[in-house]
Amino acid sequence: VVTRNASINITDKYNKNVTFIKSPVFNVIPDFNITQPENGHTAVANETYNIQWSSTGVGPTNVVLEYSTDAQLGEGATWNYVVGGDHNTTNDGSESWNVPGATLSENSRVRIKDPGYTNASNEGLNYFYLRGRINVTRPAGGENWQVGTPESINWSVKGNILKVNISYYDGSVWNVIRT
Repeated sequence: VVTRNASINITDKYNKNVTFIKSPVFNVIPDFNITQPENGHTAVANETYNIQWSSTGVGPTNVVLEYSTDAQLGEGATWNYVVGGDHNTTNDGSESWNVPGATLSENSRVRIKDPGYTNASNEGLNYFYLRGRINVTRPAGGENWQVGTPESINWSVKGNILKVNISYYDGSVWNVIRT
């Protein structure tokens, strides 16, 4: 059981008159394990991603989830809350995260904390990717484009994608249209 008031009591099993020793009060904290995202998983900007974790120990009922896009494996990362408001979410092993798109990163991490015990936390193993997505909307497939006729190529993006390269495949090689 997770508690701030744990102590150990030692007595002689055969002689109750022997003086007992009671330890000073200490904490029993939960053990968390982030299982997703980590180890190269990909979360796509402006989409929903299901953060998952396990928790050992009875309690806590709520946890705080944070993410970093500049995590350097334990060094000075900037952490942002996954959940708004009081930042708490139910400790049920899963949180649906609306992935932000302002900063894309190859060095992202998620961590979980018990709001009542600052030492009870866990960061996912290794990095996950926070990536954007490009969807081609024109051509949509099945069109017939005539050689020498100008055609518009349209796309939409998710995340902070500032520049794109455009190429087409002619059946044997990729040809650059614009960089």
